Amino acid sequence: MYEITVISEFTAAHALRLDDGSLEPSHDHIWPVQVTVAAERLDTVETVMDFHELERMVEQLIRPFDQSNLNEQPPFAGNGQSSGNLAMNPSAERVAWWIG
Repeated sequence: MYEITVISEFTAAHALRLDDGSLEPSHDHIWPVQVTVAAERLDTVETVMDFHELERMVEQLIRPFDQSNLNEQPPFAGNGQSSGNLAMNPSAERVAWWIG
């Protein structure tokens, strides 16, 4: 098994929806992002994939989140009328799921 990893980060605010339906206070994080791609075999130039292409792909995924409020960004935003009406809670687990 062969692997390559890209490490990046973005800064964004979020407020989790709690069990009672309320939102915790909005707060910022620096969100670290680590993406690993694996392959059983190397390609014709003996790489898992083009490393710079993986960097571009990760950057495209996280760029909309940078300097934003995740509650207002797809896939977390609800109907767009209020940050309390979330389609998905912007937890670290769900952010990782979306990037993955």
